[in-house]
Amino acid sequence: MASRIAHAVSDVFVDAQNSVDQIKPDTDTLVSAAVSPDSTTGVAQLAAGLARIPTRSGVVLHVGLGTNVDASPLIGFSTYTLYSLPRLSSAEITITLKAYQKAAAETLAAVRRIQVPIHSAGQDVHTVIIIPGAAPSLSSSLRLGVGLVEVSLLRPVIGTKLASAIPASANRVIVLDRAGKRSTKWTPLYLDVAEALEGREEQPKLLSGTLGEVPDVDAFFDSLDSFENGGVLGNPRIRIWRPLRNRQRPKARFFQRPGCDSAEFALGTVQAQLDARARLISAVQTLLNIGSKAGISPELHTALTNWSLKRDDPKASVSTAQILLDLLRVESVSLPAAAEILSLSEHLTFPSRWIIGSDAWSYDLGASGLHHAISSGLNVNLLLLDTVPYSQRDAIDPSRRKKDAGLYAMSHGDVYVASIAVYSSYSQVIQALIEADAYNGPSIVLAYLPYESESSSALEVLKETKRAVDAGYWPLYRWDPSKPEPFSLDSAAIKEELQTFLDQQNHLSVLANATPKLARELVGSLGEDLKAARKKQAQASYDALLNALDGPPVLVLYASDGGNAEKLAKRLTQRAQTRGLAARVQSMDSGEPPQNGRETFKAINAAVARSESTLLANLKYTVFGMGDSHYWPRPEDAHYYNKPGKDLDVRLAELGANRVAALGLGDDQDADGPQTGYKAWEPLVWKALGVDGVSVPEAEPEPITNENIKIASNYLRGTIAEGLRDTSTGALAPSDGQLTKFHGIYEQDDRDIRDERKADGLEPAYSFMIRVRMPGGVCTPQQWLAMSQIADEHGNGTFKLTTRQTFQFHGVIKRHLKPSIQAINRALLDTIAACGDVNRNVLCSSLPTLSHLHGQVYQFAKNLKIGRWGSVKDFEPLYGKYYLPRKFKIAVAVPPEKMSFDRVQCYCRGGMGVTHSNKKTYPRAADVIGFCTPEQALDVAREVLIVQRDNGNRKDRKNARLKYTIDRMGLDKPYELTANVDKYGWRTGHDGKHHFTMFIENGRVQDEPGKAFKTGLQAMPRRIRLDEMKALLKEHGLDNLDFSGLRLSSSACVAFPTCGLAMAESERYLPVLIDKVEQICEESGLRNDSIVMRMTGCPNGCARPYLAEVAFVGKAPGSYVMLLGGGYHGQRLNKIYRETVSEPEILAILGPMIKRYALERHEGERFGDFVIRAGYISATTSGKEWYEGMGGEGEHKVVTA
Repeated sequence: MASRIAHAVSDVFVDAQNSVDQIKPDTDTLVSAAVSPDSTTGVAQLAAGLARIPTRSGVVLHVGLGTNVDASPLIGFSTYTLYSLPRLSSAEITITLKAYQKAAAETLAAVRRIQVPIHSAGQDVHTVIIIPGAAPSLSSSLRLGVGLVEVSLLRPVIGTKLASAIPASANRVIVLDRAGKRSTKWTPLYLDVAEALEGREEQPKLLSGTLGEVPDVDAFFDSLDSFENGGVLGNPRIRIWRPLRNRQRPKARFFQRPGCDSAEFALGTVQAQLDARARLISAVQTLLNIGSKAGISPELHTALTNWSLKRDDPKASVSTAQILLDLLRVESVSLPAAAEILSLSEHLTFPSRWIIGSDAWSYDLGASGLHHAISSGLNVNLLLLDTVPYSQRDAIDPSRRKKDAGLYAMSHGDVYVASIAVYSSYSQVIQALIEADAYNGPSIVLAYLPYESESSSALEVLKETKRAVDAGYWPLYRWDPSKPEPFSLDSAAIKEELQTFLDQQNHLSVLANATPKLARELVGSLGEDLKAARKKQAQASYDALLNALDGPPVLVLYASDGGNAEKLAKRLTQRAQTRGLAARVQSMDSGEPPQNGRETFKAINAAVARSESTLLANLKYTVFGMGDSHYWPRPEDAHYYNKPGKDLDVRLAELGANRVAALGLGDDQDADGPQTGYKAWEPLVWKALGVDGVSVPEAEPEPITNENIKIASNYLRGTIAEGLRDTSTGALAPSDGQLTKFHGIYEQDDRDIRDERKADGLEPAYSFMIRVRMPGGVCTPQQWLAMSQIADEHGNGTFKLTTRQTFQFHGVIKRHLKPSIQAINRALLDTIAACGDVNRNVLCSSLPTLSHLHGQVYQFAKNLKIGRWGSVKDFEPLYGKYYLPRKFKIAVAVPPEKMSFDRVQCYCRGGMGVTHSNKKTYPRAADVIGFCTPEQALDVAREVLIVQRDNGNRKDRKNARLKYTIDRMGLDKPYELTANVDKYGWRTGHDGKHHFTMFIENGRVQDEPGKAFKTGLQAMPRRIRLDEMKALLKEHGLDNLDFSGLRLSSSACVAFPTCGLAMAESERYLPVLIDKVEQICEESGLRNDSIVMRMTGCPNGCARPYLAEVAFVGKAPGSYVMLLGGGYHGQRLNKIYRETVSEPEILAILGPMIKRYALERHEGERFGDFVIRAGYISATTSGKEWYEGMGGEGEHKVVTA
């Protein structure tokens, strides 16, 4: 305690533990009281400390020594006056006081500073602060009702003087000890005060705390009211910050209002400061622009210019700001801009802004405020302290593991990130803090300071830090996006291990042989050597025989759109190679026929037309065709089954080629699909090639499936990072293409120019589709503007709104993928799990007329998405390593009637995806599985996910969706839907707010003649008032709802040119078809009657065609499957009416049907109900019955082949 007393009254403090702290280096005065070394060793340490202080005149040192302590080491300091204060006892108190008074008099004579044992507090105060030593800054700024007692003499305690210094009016006494480590709970000064007050009748409330630095006196007194026992008043002194200080002393902001300790509040404070500084800069610029016209002197103009040039320099801005302020006050410029500058003068300097947080920010990156700070782009620094000791890292609840905040921040691309350890590398800490402070943008510094409690010693913290850093648990690194090489690894131990590992690899790669040659005596015997030699000689003879055969090698050609023929061709080639044949495989154009075989077919047909009957006389061939006999159901179309393969077989024979094996045909309708025909055809090939007797004992490698890719991907990483860096191609590896779907990214190419690029010898025009999730289907105006900007900068200028409440960007090339995802993340949206074998999204429908229910349902959907499975890293508590067999979605709908949100109706096993003619697949509407409360719904969703995870069909992806799983396991019925349509136009919600539901055809946001959707929607977030919004809608033609009921109820998927699965046009063709069907409706008087019509380019069902009253599913360019009989409200599946129709057939079918509907319909009867009642098609009661009755009913039925 004696050393702390000296600390209180000294400008430069020396204690007996050999430590020196220069608090005010500009002064030359040292006044120290009662420093008492207890031994000769203590005196020697004190002398060593004194030797490090620059010698100055007028310095007084008071040292109290024991009677047997040698003081000779201190005699050589001539500038110091040495007094020997005897040890204290009850009999010597009077003598000691006189010695103190003598020392105080000597001090007064030397430095003109009065020393008294106790400075009393004033009268009529309610709070008394007691501190050791002097505090001039506090005593000169005391507030009304607050008194200050300064104790300069700790021993002997003068109880009567101490008691009298505290007035009777005080009801609270705060004893503040100087900063330092305590060995006991209560300090001696606190106990002395408690003893002095013991005799009072009314005892004041006595509190104990610690006094830190007090740079802001007002903040110090403001915090008195909320002070609690054991707290700290002022700022704790942290020496490590000193190299970072500029001439401005740092200011800590303390607020006591509720919520002020949150990250959002701190970020908002910084935002307000930056906004104020922006107004200041604008005012300075205004004053500069006015110039001499307003009577501004040249000196002031120069000062304004200098400040503008140096305003972002932390040091230079201080001096230029002071000069500018002095001139403004002297000249008294009477302009609003000058007044604005004076009112905002505190922002003239360029301070360093830091927000200090804990590792709690890493548990929920979306809600902790960290995301907001990163995405804001503000020039603010965040210091996050992690205090969990390395030895206790496994004691944390595994379900509440922290996320890697550094990796999360680095993924944004424009954030400075550093990981430091205060007790590991001092230089790295300083460098990281300086770099973070200098970086123009958000900076995140993760600091490791492990301790179990506040009483942990520095040695314990040092040990824990060393363990964590050396083990790699806490890596030290810096990430500076402004540098060409942004990443710097600072962990010495990790760098050494990495270098050692690399050196080992380099050495071993030089020394090691691909096939090590060991001594024969060590690994074999004579008999084994003879066997090996004979086997080797036999194989060499066989190889020589094959090479000597007179004939060309085997060439396997394929033509494939869907990829099945390509896979089969590659497998045949591999099997041929294992039989010793020199086989190779390629596409026919490297064959109407598949796209990559058309040129070959054209060339062959041209040769046949020229009657070149001997062109291929030396060619021996066989053909295997793949098709679907049910794809062409009408008898007159049956010859189209496998037509390319049949035609090719005939044409090759006409050109003189020799058929060595009969034509093979693979039919998707066989029990084993095309494998049935292939297994019968392949042995004929081996016989014709003379290798049918060759035994191939080795097993063929298992095909690589999506399940294998997921397992080997290291939680969906794969080689995506390497693929993005590969600039030699615009595509990714096939396995990475499957993994990027989990990240919401699909690889595509422009199919409109595929043939053109191939003819030019170029690869396809690869690009990517990015799907962005919207939580619950809600998008803020700022996010909408960000999406529009992303479409312009990285995509094709448009974006699509999907039925799954997502945004889709098309035409994003590979080098724009990373910037696109970073821009999406900065808008507080993401693409994670927007596809892949996961729960893709939680949808929440909007119903403006019941806005109060929508708010409750939206919150419920958010809770459902977050779930209870916590924030984890590299661990999937529900999905596991294998994820789901196939993806599924969760949707939450607002109740259509005015009811309370007190129970949830749960639907399951719905799905639209189908494969043409594959009766294992079918569309399905969801069934009700029961009711539950909103609180129970999360558990229901989790159990449904677990059922699908554990019971889904992982061997057959076409039969792996949730609907098939539940159909296989069983589920009880029933339900009825009565309302499920959009209501366009203006609606007033429950809260009085106005909502406008806009019709955007097929969800494509782009500017069209008379409908400037993209431009209008970009301007919309800036309008607030209702009349302004209506004017904006009218200006851009967005309020036009004068469309037919047919068009308003239509929907189409993207299809050509970007979707790789599309077989026919959809989004680009449906509006054209509707134009023609609208004429039929208008002629029948049905212009305003809604008929739900949908179209997709493939059977995957993205636009939900299987629930429409009329639907078309693409089979080939210009050819569609036609479906009828769906429910108007989506309550019933439709059914296949015609398996192949083109536009003339569509119009020929719908014309009479719509006219009959107009004449014969019942009151309120919908088109889908009418076609069932009229006998065109039978109703579909469940997905399993989807194929029953297909092709029409009665007189409308078409006979299939």
